[in-house]
Amino acid sequence: MQSSSVAHGYAMLAAVTCGNRADFDGLMKYYLRFKNKNGLMGFHQQKSNKGRFIPAPDSGGSSSTEADVDIAAALFMAKKKWGQGGYDGEIDYGSAATDLARCTWQHCFNHDTYMPFIGDWAKAEGGINTLVTPGHFSLGSFWILQQEDMERSEQWGKVIDQIITVLQEQLALHPNTGLVANFLRLCDSSYLPASGWVLGHAHGDYYSWDSCKLPWRLSYYYEMTGDERLKNILETQATFFVGKLSSGGIGADLTLDGKGTSKYYHKAVLAPVRFLLGTLSWNDRYDQMKDMVDEASVGTDYLGETIELLCTLQFNGTRNSLLVDI
Repeated sequence: MQSSSVAHGYAMLAAVTCGNRADFDGLMKYYLRFKNKNGLMGFHQQKSNKGRFIPAPDSGGSSSTEADVDIAAALFMAKKKWGQGGYDGEIDYGSAATDLARCTWQHCFNHDTYMPFIGDWAKAEGGINTLVTPGHFSLGSFWILQQEDMERSEQWGKVIDQIITVLQEQLALHPNTGLVANFLRLCDSSYLPASGWVLGHAHGDYYSWDSCKLPWRLSYYYEMTGDERLKNILETQATFFVGKLSSGGIGADLTLDGKGTSKYYHKAVLAPVRFLLGTLSWNDRYDQMKDMVDEASVGTDYLGETIELLCTLQFNGTRNSLLVDI
């Protein structure tokens, strides 16, 4: 049995959105237990022969930027909602959030381009340090850090601006679909789809298991901020996906010009699209997708059901009361 920091970030966002402090505090203690030497959460944990979770030997000491950004955002949300945690107020959410935000900026971002590395391990890896994955473009979480992490507020704002610029460049490359590749590589001064085999993915330049989160991640930020720079991207993606719904469905792998390479329908792909359609108030299409999401495969890991749950929680309006002061 294994767990991952990415799943942990999703779980902490879900717990604070639901207002479940007991679960949130338990998740926080687990996160603190598996902090690495850079103050970030180790990417993988696994059960030992004695039944205890320990860092996985292959990736237990390295981090995932997406996870740490989500965990820091969840901690700031918890500070706003509850102030302190634990039975006697011994858990200081704000201090933990600020510390994690500092470590994440220090170890997981290119300070020249303001783009996220894949994790703290990628910073020093030749060839890997020019890669980004749009699955880490968690603009809603970055926005919370911008509002709450005062020491680095300007940097988080520049991260948001740079990510949106890169997304607009990807839209210019594929204006009929708005799709973004699983991995982008910095070439001279531009980020371009990374072709071929990339970090275990046979097609780094497909829209698939990492970039499929984008319709949800971008829509969540758009709902919170109304940032008009994203509207054309969201509407282009939505128009494309509605066309796919009318011609057989949205498969788990797509080329960037919209050709399907799979008839495998997965919640991790469909739930973000449904979030997007709801954000744009395309209500008939949003309703149409409910049965599709319910009937889609969940695969053999956490990804599908967890993303569906978090999409549902963040869409249903609960976040408005949590973030009213942010």
